[in-house]
Amino acid sequence: MRDLSGTGQVYRFTLSQLLKSRANRVTLIIMVLLAAVSMPLTALLGGETPETSDTAGLASVRVDNRTDLVLDFSGDAYWADTDFSADAGEPDAVVTVTGDEIGYQVAVVGSETAHAGELSQLAETARQAVRDACLRAAGLSSRQLEALTASTGEEDSHEDGFWVQYGYSILAMILCLMSASYVIRAVVEEKDSRLVELLLVSVKPMALLAGKILAVMAFTFGWLLAMLAGFGVSCGLTAGLMGSGVLQKQLSGLLAAVPRVQEDLWQAAGVLLVLLVSLGLGYLTMSLIGGVAGACCSGMEEAGEATGPVMLLTMTGYLASCVVGAVSSGPVAVFSTLCPVVSIFCAPVQFAGGNVSFWLVLASWAIQAAVIWGLLTLASRVYAGLIVHRGSRVKLRELMSMAKGGAVR
Repeated sequence: MRDLSGTGQVYRFTLSQLLKSRANRVTLIIMVLLAAVSMPLTALLGGETPETSDTAGLASVRVDNRTDLVLDFSGDAYWADTDFSADAGEPDAVVTVTGDEIGYQVAVVGSETAHAGELSQLAETARQAVRDACLRAAGLSSRQLEALTASTGEEDSHEDGFWVQYGYSILAMILCLMSASYVIRAVVEEKDSRLVELLLVSVKPMALLAGKILAVMAFTFGWLLAMLAGFGVSCGLTAGLMGSGVLQKQLSGLLAAVPRVQEDLWQAAGVLLVLLVSLGLGYLTMSLIGGVAGACCSGMEEAGEATGPVMLLTMTGYLASCVVGAVSSGPVAVFSTLCPVVSIFCAPVQFAGGNVSFWLVLASWAIQAAVIWGLLTLASRVYAGLIVHRGSRVKLRELMSMAKGGAVR
């Protein structure tokens, strides 16, 4: 514990510097704003239109049916207050249906006060009524039609699961890269300014690293909470501007891909716990690697090279998660949950999707904790020498030599 004395002071100083940075504040505001408008933009780009009301504004519609089909408009609740008849006087719109078995045509003409959006919806309703009438004329019931056209849901669920895995992998990648880059920058800036030589008088080397890692953890997880708040605002905007039905449709695919969330509140809490613990372990892994890599540098001009190991491991896990999302079979799910780096990107999604059990996730955490313990052991042996090192950047072979008790050349 003596090696960690002074961690609180380093934590408070590093966190205050991160919060005072104008670039960090501007970037956070931009990211939260993007999260806030993400759902409405996705709905608009997906062709969704704002919901006007629960029922149509057209009081009466004249149906000019010039075919032998029996049209039924009573199945749609939206038109429950609209009178469909062949002899409606002064109607708000006129629906004309013509044709024969070869093909049918639907024409809709509205009055001057009729809204174009409702006329378009009326035309679609009329076309659906013609299709249903044709099926009834062929002797098919509505239940038989549903049985013929209904999908098994397996393909849609698999596709939704891929996008959930893809989205979470991007989130984990951003978190790992951002946290490691902040740790590397903080370490290199202290070395470059020679401030670390003054700090080492009262603060142990490991306390310097631990304080930075904890401060960046608080900052990045606060960033994550702000993004989640922006997503909540986005859901509210979608429901307010486009209707709750559009929001439900947007979220239905996500909820369908994570069946454990739909079971009960405890299962949802378990998914949240797995998510937070997996992200926390992944953060610690990448931050420790980033801290040691940053200490291997002598100045800011070498900081870009220090991000190489973190970038390599992060991209390996991210690309592997994309493959897992596309091929989520039993053995693949087990491997992606247990593999130390890949589990950061895959374990929460595989658990939420019901592909692996909680005990397998616990085994994954144990393996990840063992990796972190190994990194802590390495850092405790080499960080004190690296933080005061001046000269060329320390290579991996020299780093291993230091861990065994050697010195840097």
